[in-house]
Amino acid sequence: MSASDGFTGVPPTATDGRTMSAAPGSPALPDASAPAAPSAPVALSVAPSATATPSEPAHPHAMPHETGSFDLGRITAFSDAVVAIAMTLLVIDVRLPESLLQTATDQDLQHALGELSLPIFACALSFVVIAMWWFGHHRIFRTLRALDTWMVALDLVFLGAIVFLPFPTTMIGRFSHLPTAIVIYAATNVVAGGSLSLMRIHAERAGLFIPGIPPRELHRRLAMGATGPVVFAISIPLAFIVPAWAALSWNLIWIFRIGLRIAYRIEDRRAPVGAPPAPRTTSA
Repeated sequence: MSASDGFTGVPPTATDGRTMSAAPGSPALPDASAPAAPSAPVALSVAPSATATPSEPAHPHAMPHETGSFDLGRITAFSDAVVAIAMTLLVIDVRLPESLLQTATDQDLQHALGELSLPIFACALSFVVIAMWWFGHHRIFRTLRALDTWMVALDLVFLGAIVFLPFPTTMIGRFSHLPTAIVIYAATNVVAGGSLSLMRIHAERAGLFIPGIPPRELHRRLAMGATGPVVFAISIPLAFIVPAWAALSWNLIWIFRIGLRIAYRIEDRRAPVGAPPAPRTTSA
């Protein structure tokens, strides 16, 4: 056997000095004095941890920070709080005269309540109007997946009009026969309702709505929501002719919305057989 086979040719010796020879056909014993061959380096590979933090956002609708998105939950909660405060402020100016606290009879109280009938009506009217705007705001923000700077700016414009609304409410409660009071009240609601319509338009163009809403449904909601600011805008020039007619024209908001709802239902019933049903249109 040659040295190239990895064995030494020197046979080992026994303890008595005799040389030991390997049995025929068996491999030769290695030389203990020969240096050991260097072992090949072992490559260690570390498997990726199963608990590694994923790179995707935790929320399925979360937007990257670099897009300038805002916290949808905080903006919604802030808006709801501002609307609630504005609705509470409506009743502050509805108060009895202080002269009744000293010598007041039941007849005097009835007379004072009669004089407060118009302010109480104005308060109830604005409460319903703000509730209508809040309902539309809720419908928009419930179907959003994210916010951008324009949406937040429009939301602040909307909240500014809502906060200001108690002031023109006081004016129409005391000076409903004057065109200026009607104009300021209507213009404030044009700003509130118009900002909501602009929110819908921008959210659709910027792709801020959650996926799956048909474009036809978005257009229907926009039409329903636009009835309010359109009617209030029409009442502004009408106030300079007959202020009472301008105030009565605000009832057209509900008439137009009911008419649109009926028209949409008829359109859905006339849809081709087998077509998927359209989502239910709600008031904006």
